[in-house]
Amino acid sequence: MEIVDILQYSVLGAVALIAAIIDGKTRKIPNWLVLILIILWIGFATYRSFCLDQLFYIFTCLLTGIGLFLLMLLLLYLMKDKNAFGIGDIKYLSVVGLYLGFYSACICIISSCVAFVIYSLISKKRVAAFAPFILVGIIISAIIHMLS
Repeated sequence: MEIVDILQYSVLGAVALIAAIIDGKTRKIPNWLVLILIILWIGFATYRSFCLDQLFYIFTCLLTGIGLFLLMLLLLYLMKDKNAFGIGDIKYLSVVGLYLGFYSACICIISSCVAFVIYSLISKKRVAAFAPFILVGIIISAIIHMLS
């Protein structure tokens, strides 16, 4: 794992913690938080492209973010319960996909969903803020990325 990876996961983790706290209290993920992540990702992408020559990696991360956005919009459209997740979750998860890339984003999403299901079974609640579970997914994704 390179220093830029550690820095990128640290920034994402810190902002994810803030998002989890805000979403837990208000059930909303602020646009300014998503915008901060996008601006910082542009900085990381610029560094990776010019200093590390990782243009293909940046391209796959960009496709992952866009793909997640479109997929989540489609799921929201097809779902009967429109309160299951909101557009803030979609925007936030798409930006997380920018940071993680395809493989790690898949791990993050699966881990987030499993954590939510466990929470739902234990608490008997069907609706909850999703950002705390995305934070869990980011942590699991980071650990798996470090170990591989």
